[in-house]
Amino acid sequence: LTGTNFTFLLSKLSEYVGGNERQEEILGNQVRFLLDNASDKTLGERMISEFILEAFQKLQAIGKGNEIDILQKTFWRVYRKYEDDIFQEYLETYVDPTAMERPYLELQKYYGLALTLGWNRDASLVQVAVKQLLRRQLNFLLEKAQAWSLEAHCLSAGATKHDAANYRNKNEANQICKHIANGLNCHALGDLWVFWKEWKKPKNVRWQNMSPKNWIFILESLSLVWNQSRFIKNFGPEKIKLERMLMNYRCTYELFSCEQVRKPADRIWLIAYKGKIMANPTETDEVPVSLGDPSHWGFLAWKFVNFCGGEKRKASALSE
Repeated sequence: LTGTNFTFLLSKLSEYVGGNERQEEILGNQVRFLLDNASDKTLGERMISEFILEAFQKLQAIGKGNEIDILQKTFWRVYRKYEDDIFQEYLETYVDPTAMERPYLELQKYYGLALTLGWNRDASLVQVAVKQLLRRQLNFLLEKAQAWSLEAHCLSAGATKHDAANYRNKNEANQICKHIANGLNCHALGDLWVFWKEWKKPKNVRWQNMSPKNWIFILESLSLVWNQSRFIKNFGPEKIKLERMLMNYRCTYELFSCEQVRKPADRIWLIAYKGKIMANPTETDEVPVSLGDPSHWGFLAWKFVNFCGGEKRKASALSE
């Protein structure tokens, strides 16, 4: 053994592998590395709280269960990035209420974990985060609704427009417009002509080309929850804006009240849209039976109401 330098090998191995103390140091560094590099991409479909619990158990096994600060900071860092990506990337492209399910579930699961481990400060932070998540969704919808125009929907549904004001000779302009509109449904208001051969539903529904019925559907879905006392207490200003918006959409696009159209030039689009609705009623989306269905636009608001009620009952009410 002396001739093979086996004892020298053992001494070197102890430097890298070592005894319990060295092993604990190596394992601790591995856990911290995983926490520092955790992201929605590295976790995939795995819940953040499951990853945090596993890391906590590993640290606890090597006597470092008191290092909770890095665990908590990791959760909030990964979660906030995930929430931002949903609003800034996914929802900017897709009109999809199911996007709210995952962030809510992440908060729900972490709330239960925080209560179990006695992380009371983080449990309180989750309560704030759930409220902020819903407020962010409501403000997002309000912004998209305010930026929407009936003209964008009509153009995406097969209508075209022609502005006679672009021509010096008005008679020539009218003749050209009539020629273009030959055999087509047509409406004119001043110099603006709107005509179409047939209306069609946009292949890819986006915020810009949604129909008025789409907006009414979304707002009516939310209205099933916004009269709850907990909703009113926390989102009074948003409730007022949403109700006003729903009333405006109903008056303008179901009763076809031109007085509701602020810009006179937009009235021709309302007239054209009305003709389309009267001639060929559009299909309406079916409201999911349960507010607990993630495809329901009232899903997150309903979960918030249940979450508030569950604070007194702690985690047992979170899965309602």
